[in-house]
Amino acid sequence: MTENSSASSGGTGLPASIEAAWGLRERPVKGPKPGLTLDRIVDAAVSVAASEGLPAVSMGRVAKELGASTMSLYRYVSAKEELYVLMQEAAMGAPEPLPSSVC
Repeated sequence: MTENSSASSGGTGLPASIEAAWGLRERPVKGPKPGLTLDRIVDAAVSVAASEGLPAVSMGRVAKELGASTMSLYRYVSAKEELYVLMQEAAMGAPEPLPSSVC
């Protein structure tokens, strides 16, 4: 696996966006307030899947739904497969807390 901006530094081995969604990582607060949020991206992806089917979900289609550029989504989610995981998490709810021996 290659390192990229979403690589985990929290020691869990999970992508940064998954850690942030699960509350295992603080979301960055530096810089201007972003126009997009991980929650908005996931909600838009779920909306596309609900109305057009899962095969219609692509980074480009979700970006269009949000009125954003496709590349802007990659600041929050590294790949479509990661977006699928986040969509599944949104549908299933938050995961159980990790045992303290893992943290």
